[in-house]
Amino acid sequence: MATFKMVGTLPMHETRQKIDQSVVGGSVTGQVLFQNVYGGTDHKVMVVVYEKYYYRAANRVSLTVVIEEKDGETFVDATSTGGGQGIIFRFSWGAETSFAKIVVNTLTSTGFRLV
Repeated sequence: MATFKMVGTLPMHETRQKIDQSVVGGSVTGQVLFQNVYGGTDHKVMVVVYEKYYYRAANRVSLTVVIEEKDGETFVDATSTGGGQGIIFRFSWGAETSFAKIVVNTLTSTGFRLV
């Protein structure tokens, strides 16, 4: 499992568009499995679940992105899981980290920073 937390000022829906462009648009196997927005006018939370097939791990890896917009700031939590193999040792080829870093690399270029 790989988790990254970021903060920036790009509005929630623009943040989501940037992530979609990188995860779905930049991949043959990337897709959105679930999306929803919760909250009211002054505080919103968006949850998006992506999935992508990684050949080196020989399985699908999921990426859950939570985008929270509050008081002029946008907070992003990106957690990826499912790239390990084996029942006991859960050997990983690094697919989870690679998938979550797509979000980090995309948002860093728009002014977001890791927290």
